[in-house]
Amino acid sequence: MRIYVIKPNFVTPDALFFAKEKLKETFEDVVILENQSGPNYDPSLITKCDMLVIVLDESKIFGKGVYGEWITAVARNMPIMLFVYDQLTRNISTYNRDEFSLVVNDQENYRQMGEAIVL
Repeated sequence: MRIYVIKPNFVTPDALFFAKEKLKETFEDVVILENQSGPNYDPSLITKCDMLVIVLDESKIFGKGVYGEWITAVARNMPIMLFVYDQLTRNISTYNRDEFSLVVNDQENYRQMGEAIVL
C-alpha cells in the first residue's frame, strides 16, 4: 500500500517521524510517499497513492496545501486518515475519514486556512 503523508510546514518534523512509525506498525508492506516544499514539490503524488494521511499538531490547523490534497483525495474517494500529534506526550491520535472534517475559516490565509474538526 502506498500512503501519501502530508503536514503543514509549521508542524514539527517529529510529528511526521512518529506518524511514519505508526503507519509501519499498522500496515504491512507500506510504501510511504512524502513531498518536499518549494521547487521539489510533486503535485502528482496524490494520484500515485492508495491512501492519504494528514498529520497535524494539537491545534489541528491546516493550510492551503493540505486542504488541496484533501479535496483531491475526497474527489477520488480515497481512504483518508488524520493523525494528530501531541508534542508533549509524543502520542498520535488517529481518525478515519468519516471521523473528521476539514473546515475552512479563512480562504485568504494560505498558512492557516482552517482546522480539522473531529466528529
